[in-house]
Amino acid sequence: MMYPLVRELAAAAAPHRVPVAVTCRVLKLARQPYYRRQRRLARLTPIEYETIMTPPAALAA
Repeated sequence: MMYPLVRELAAAAAPHRVPVAVTCRVLKLARQPYYRRQRRLARLTPIEYETIMTPPAALAA
């Protein structure tokens, strides 16, 4: 998924902040699924969040 990239580019701490709408347009992504995913991630417990965000290769090590 490209949504972590969208979030990284839109972050306030990013050196060159790019609005979500612009990033989604350039990457040809829909904005609604991005915001839906953000809402879902915000509701997770820390353990659930870590499980989802950790790549499978890191879990196997």
